[in-house]
Amino acid sequence: MKRTKKHMLIGLMLCGALAFAGGVAALNAYDGESVAVRVSAEESTFSETATVVSKIHLRNKRLLLFLETHDYTSAGGTNPASASYADYNTLDMIQVYVGDTCVTLGEALERASGDTNVYYNVWNETGSISFPLIPSLYTASTVTKIVIPVGTQFPSYAYTNGDGTPTAYTTSATYIFTNNDFANPDSSTNWTVSVEYPPIDFAETETTVSSLKYQNSRLGLLISENDYANASNNEFTITEDQLAKLNTLEEITVNGTSLADIWTGDVGFLHMWTEKALWVPMSAPTSGTVVKIPAGTQFPSYAFVSEGATTCYVTPYEIAYKYDGSAW
Repeated sequence: MKRTKKHMLIGLMLCGALAFAGGVAALNAYDGESVAVRVSAEESTFSETATVVSKIHLRNKRLLLFLETHDYTSAGGTNPASASYADYNTLDMIQVYVGDTCVTLGEALERASGDTNVYYNVWNETGSISFPLIPSLYTASTVTKIVIPVGTQFPSYAYTNGDGTPTAYTTSATYIFTNNDFANPDSSTNWTVSVEYPPIDFAETETTVSSLKYQNSRLGLLISENDYANASNNEFTITEDQLAKLNTLEEITVNGTSLADIWTGDVGFLHMWTEKALWVPMSAPTSGTVVKIPAGTQFPSYAFVSEGATTCYVTPYEIAYKYDGSAW
């Protein structure tokens, strides 16, 4: 499944019903209030643990959502959640699209007939929670997109079926899943996901890109000001998800293509072969390869990656490097 990243959350809205005067029509539409605003305005009664929605399936009239962090392993296979799963904001936050028409998961939920249970680990799909959809409206052949906004809470098995510990697994980014397979109405497991992060108000320190290197399938960007000496040599890694919270991957281009689009799937480093630099995985450059770093490009600090500190380094001007086959 292809994953794309963006460093900003821009214009994501909740589905809502707009009722027109006189009750002539009610259309599902954006209601003009951002998800981020709503989430910040609401207080949760749950202790929240961050999670990532790694993938989704739409199979056999069910929407399966797979989480990276959860307590579902102890639930076993196909275990129905108690009705208290509705205490979370899941049904109100998740958006289901058929073309341009958007409804909430709660509106798309099958409540009238058939198996209306919400299951943990349905069909032994460990780490998943599944919701039944109205089969006449929402199938793998009709649903075009699923949006899981930042701040979406997922139930805890311990809360719904265990000791009642008030824990929620909550998204810190927005996940937009686009359906790529409409052939079989009973099954689509082929979805592209785009991940959008809320903007972070960084304290920025000016830096310059002093040189580039390429070693071990990674491009090294050496910057003049950094705190990378605090990172263990050849051990301290940085992931694509972490970098996606800055504008680094979108701003830096290699032959006109962003780092976000050429990341090879491996991890990066902040300190490698004694070089205190940001090392990102990419294919080997060829003679004539041009790397462009625009003004305003952000570089992560070690403090940000290791501790979540809102500090980064930023370039004051644009610079470009060209590879001649042996050096930059």
